[in-house]
Amino acid sequence: MRKGKRLVAGLLVGLLAQAVVLGLGVLGPSGRLLRRFEGTTYDLRQRWFAREPHPDIVLVLVDKTSVDWGGSERMIPFPWPRSLYATMVEFCAAAGARVLAVDVLFDQISAHGDAPVWLEGVESGPPVLLAMRPSNQGGRTTWPDQGVRLLPGAKELAARLPGPALYSAAELPLESIACCVDLLGHSGGLREEEAVIRRAQPFVGFDGQAVPMLGVGCYLASSARKKSCGILENLPPVSFTGESLRIGDRILDIDSDGACLLRYRALAVEGKRPYPVIPAREILAASMAEDSSDARSFGLEGKLVLIGQSSVGTIQDQPTPLKNVAPGTEVHATLLDNLLRGDTLRRARPPFPLLVATLLAMLAAVMASRAGSWPRILASLAVFGPIPFLLGLAFFPLGVVWPVAEPQAAVALAIVGGVVLNTATESKQRKFITGAFQRYLSPAVIERLVEDPSLLVLGGERRELTIFFSDLQGFSGISERLDPTELTSLLNDYLTDMTDIILEEGGTLDKYEGDAIIAFWNAPLDQSDHALRACRTAILCQDKLRERSAELERRAGVPLRMRIGLNTGPVVVGNMGSRSRFDYTVLGDAANLASRLEGANKRFGTSIMASETTWKRALEACPTLAGRFIGKIQVVGRKEPVPVYEPLGLCGETASEATQDLKSILALCEGAQWEDARRALEELEGDSLVESWREMVGAVARGEREGWDGVFRLNEK
Repeated sequence: MRKGKRLVAGLLVGLLAQAVVLGLGVLGPSGRLLRRFEGTTYDLRQRWFAREPHPDIVLVLVDKTSVDWGGSERMIPFPWPRSLYATMVEFCAAAGARVLAVDVLFDQISAHGDAPVWLEGVESGPPVLLAMRPSNQGGRTTWPDQGVRLLPGAKELAARLPGPALYSAAELPLESIACCVDLLGHSGGLREEEAVIRRAQPFVGFDGQAVPMLGVGCYLASSARKKSCGILENLPPVSFTGESLRIGDRILDIDSDGACLLRYRALAVEGKRPYPVIPAREILAASMAEDSSDARSFGLEGKLVLIGQSSVGTIQDQPTPLKNVAPGTEVHATLLDNLLRGDTLRRARPPFPLLVATLLAMLAAVMASRAGSWPRILASLAVFGPIPFLLGLAFFPLGVVWPVAEPQAAVALAIVGGVVLNTATESKQRKFITGAFQRYLSPAVIERLVEDPSLLVLGGERRELTIFFSDLQGFSGISERLDPTELTSLLNDYLTDMTDIILEEGGTLDKYEGDAIIAFWNAPLDQSDHALRACRTAILCQDKLRERSAELERRAGVPLRMRIGLNTGPVVVGNMGSRSRFDYTVLGDAANLASRLEGANKRFGTSIMASETTWKRALEACPTLAGRFIGKIQVVGRKEPVPVYEPLGLCGETASEATQDLKSILALCEGAQWEDARRALEELEGDSLVESWREMVGAVARGEREGWDGVFRLNEK
């Protein structure tokens, strides 16, 4: 697959992943799973970025110790009589509380026979709020004719509330009690699927009237002036737009359920609660003391006090993002705190989260589809996987709740889709590369090409290679003596031995032409030491042939001798042929010269002949490579002479003494000291190369080859 097509396919996979996640988000089980995951990440953000609570909020709780105190010391069974709550309200008012809210539902006649009227001592004190509970499962279906304290404009506000915030029934306090408070506030909280309370409805509607949540009511009352019991003046204006609720200069982001997100406060180390808590028994004990001046010692002056129950009562044992269990009164205190601080949370506005999630999914799919290996696939997961969550972390301190679950799922699904796409295309590409190169390359080289096809340019490219040509001497005669089966077996064994060495040294097999082998280095993979590899291969091939010489001579009837030519130079390399049948081969003058050098070995009786370019490149990679200078030759088809060398040993091996002597003698020839060179060659014991120089130098010294320029000119290929 071409890069452009791969890119488009990756983008489409990312887009499809985003669409699938959006579809899953509205389905039952998958939608619940995504919402739970979103809730978990939201809770983490709440814990990590929780701020300090507002210092003006205080809770008075009827906790277990207070219930035990009332039963053991005062013989007052629980539920307590309303007179005790009235005592707490009056005591806190005397202590200077700015607002008092009672988060207890007084909807039934007390078993203690309390007087119907209470709070007679706070008509002119701070504003007092009392709880009611909206419901769709029983209770009153209409407001009582009198005794209800509602906000101005409650009817108009109720008309703007969304459907989920409208309730058909409510549990209301007794009229005889409700008439003595300044405002009603609802005590409902929205439980998520996992029962955690992360949202609250600032206002609910019942029987055509809007009722604030108890915490909202406290905020409204905190800036109002109490004219008389039940009459509050200068309340902040409240307006509802459908997406936001404005309370004075505070704005709450409202969702389709008519709910806002709660920003919970950091828990104090001592007590594990965000707000100061005064047990109800301490308030009652102080109120029963003879010295009433103790009220000021509680530090309630100017405070907003919420009286509630812990482990019993209205909204008890509520899981919150910060705690497994918290009294419901803390939920009201949290919303009140958000309004006082003005740091309410808002959701990221569409369509930006969707656009960002789609872009991330597309980029993740593209990267995964082009990864090519598991480390790169894991890298794409490491790069794109955390981004949705990191965005959620980055925006939360700014008061913006950025969605995490769906973008995270879309990125994960996009990476999976990208891996599938990569696997499919890689499988096709692996099949193509393996089929095209399994005859030429070692499995290790093929695997590298499969992992990174960019290393391969199909169709032909110009680059510098070192080319290897080899041929068996007198093979035509051998083929005439052997029957086809014996000849095939012999040739296959020989070619297998030589090919194994070529592939082990990282060479690329071009082709076989009968007994001839053509190979090259530095394609399709880059090999900086390609000349050295070729020289080493030639030496090892000759060693292998000598190692099996006895066996091969017995089978062939004559000794097998191989000639090898090596040359380095620019050629065109690539898949060449028809669309249905092609070879990975080389074209160029450098390849032709390697072929000529293979044949030139016959003139000197050498087994390996390398051009000067190959020899110098090999020495750059290994200065201790053993070899000797053969001379300058002019091959058929070339005008310029070529200096050639014979590699004799691997790196670190020492050249023979005769080789060193020949080097000094050839230096005499370079200086045209022919007679001295002749005498030295006569005394030198050597091989066929020495004999070739001895014959030529002797002819020059005798005047038979006057004007010889030191170039051996060959007349045959």
